Amino acid sequence: MAITVVIAATKDAASGATTEFTTTGPFVLYGDHFGWAESAQLLRLGPSGEYLPATNKEGVVQVGGYPNTALWDAPGTYRIDKTKTVAAASVGYEEIL
Repeated sequence: MAITVVIAATKDAASGATTEFTTTGPFVLYGDHFGWAESAQLLRLGPSGEYLPATNKEGVVQVGGYPNTALWDAPGTYRIDKTKTVAAASVGYEEIL
């Protein structure tokens, strides 16, 4: 299965970038070319219709600097918030069947 890029490579986006996607099963979140203090955070749509920070056993799910991948095991609707980056950086995910 191919990685679906949800935020294409963006460079020097003053306000960062945001996108939403829906999965039907577990997935791995990937970050590419993030610098040390740069990141993308995963948020999950809650029952109240508000996006809340997604957490797994390691804590808040984010990619960037270290680590560049994060596993999430719950289907649902998500939003990724990507910070401003110095180099072109992208975020994607791959569902695990």
